[in-house]
Amino acid sequence: DTVEGCLNIDDCASVSCSPHATCVDGINSYTCNCNTGYVGDGFICEDAFLAGIPEAQDYELVYALDIPAIKPNYELSGPAYSKDSHLAVSDFSRIAYYLKLDSSYVWVSMNTFTDDASKIGVPCLSLDCGDGVVPTVIQQVVGNVNVDSNVAGLGGSGLT
Repeated sequence: DTVEGCLNIDDCASVSCSPHATCVDGINSYTCNCNTGYVGDGFICEDAFLAGIPEAQDYELVYALDIPAIKPNYELSGPAYSKDSHLAVSDFSRIAYYLKLDSSYVWVSMNTFTDDASKIGVPCLSLDCGDGVVPTVIQQVVGNVNVDSNVAGLGGSGLT
């Protein structure tokens, strides 16, 4: 006679699913599933709205910022980006911004207005932003603007 004990090891403990995914533990297996509102394979999950914008597929996410519940003061300190990879960006020809509020979104892309990726984030008067020497506020006319949105009447391409 024998008695055997078996344990199910939590396979999710050693897995790196996307931050926008949930790991489901199985018996000697796991599955990463993108959360509601995201699409992908579980390891890379993109915003479902963004996946529906053809032009967005040619862009790389440099900054991500959750909209703060309390009005931030970007004169005192920089934004608390959830992603900031501007140091890895060396060359780019277009810039885009994507804003999602509940189920509405707008995507705006344009020709570059700077060659410094540290200056394409949220406008900020703190020296924590940008190059650390001059506050990052750029106001100028931009060209070749494309707008995509699920809000009726908001859209166009080649705008200035």
